[in-house]
Amino acid sequence: MLDLAKMKLSCGEPTSEQAQVAALGLRVILEFDIAREIARAYDEKLVDSYMHIAFVVPAHREYLRRGTPSEPILAEASAHLLSDGCSLASRAPDLLAQLLANGLLARGERGELVGRLLWTIAHDHAIQKLGSIDKPELRYHQPVLVLDWLKCLISPRWHSVVFEAKPVADPDGMTLREAFQGVYLNFSHFVRAGDYAIIGPKHLWMALVRHMAYQCADNQQSTDLVAPAHHGGPEAHICIENTAPIFGQIRNRQTSSEFLLNPCVGGEPKNNLPTLSLIHELGLQEAQVYPHPSVPAKQLRPIGDRKPNIHLRHYQIHIEGCTHEAYGVIPQDKNHRYKSILAATKIDEDFPRKGSNVHREALLRLKPAFFAGEPVSLSWAIAMANSQSAKEKEMEKGKGKGKGKGKGKRKGK
Repeated sequence: MLDLAKMKLSCGEPTSEQAQVAALGLRVILEFDIAREIARAYDEKLVDSYMHIAFVVPAHREYLRRGTPSEPILAEASAHLLSDGCSLASRAPDLLAQLLANGLLARGERGELVGRLLWTIAHDHAIQKLGSIDKPELRYHQPVLVLDWLKCLISPRWHSVVFEAKPVADPDGMTLREAFQGVYLNFSHFVRAGDYAIIGPKHLWMALVRHMAYQCADNQQSTDLVAPAHHGGPEAHICIENTAPIFGQIRNRQTSSEFLLNPCVGGEPKNNLPTLSLIHELGLQEAQVYPHPSVPAKQLRPIGDRKPNIHLRHYQIHIEGCTHEAYGVIPQDKNHRYKSILAATKIDEDFPRKGSNVHREALLRLKPAFFAGEPVSLSWAIAMANSQSAKEKEMEKGKGKGKGKGKGKRKGK
């Protein structure tokens, strides 16, 4: 069955770009820019030959809404295709950068796309460290420990900071390492959450059964990614009582914040299990990983609220930057790829001669962007202002001379 899935997914050419794109799209969700003809044609090709599905064809028939339904066997086949001869960590950034350069991918969700990719690569790496299994054809559908996943996701230099983190509202509580000991993750691919309720306590356990994590709805508050975590060990039942969420918030900005994620975004928890949130500040330049500052519990609940304060068991980790210094799943030679995918830097930061004032001023005269602190960037406006000021002075001088002549004539009379 797996060989058949690989053949259908790759159209018999597993190393072709289309086959690799089809496989990656099935695992991390790839949205194409349907405003471009080249992207619409690529969509149609994936549907025609690479096991993608045309979900909707609008009445005008100018484009189709393509996607990949959640099928674990296809997710397993995709993982095999993407890891054949090269790791996902090395192959995926190059593939995504090329798709963006060709104008195929929608740029609006590139931050979330990178977040999904990093989570998926970390899960694959954690699985690879498990060693051989009885059924190698099901290699990527195995549960992994949350702690092992975090070790793969985050660069080793920050491990002690992460694993010694305390709950947001309880500086004397258990460390993250203690709270998530023996807790498992199990997802092979991402799917879209259509509403708030599907990521809530009532339904989240179902994602464990289907080996999937969620990309939240476009208007979802507070969070972008959600993966179910299984508590109680491998022998415990998969159910509401043993399932808690791991949240991911993706920010592709160049300024940091002390944003505190709402761990009840999907609804009030049905258990007292610890919750983990990861805030990915991808747009920042300097790598930094740290837990959210401790906040007194009474500040994090409405007055008169008698419910247990979830922040007493809520762990939140901030990860700044998108390089190998922050993430263990980013090879050092792929830093520039992620930078180009995110395209979050200022236009002058990639300028090779920015250290030269002469060359920098020449760049700014081309007006790629405007900087209030650099006069050459606003030279045109300054010139206009100076010209206007000169005209006003000339007019005032003329008025002064006119007044003098008038007075002289009156005296003569």
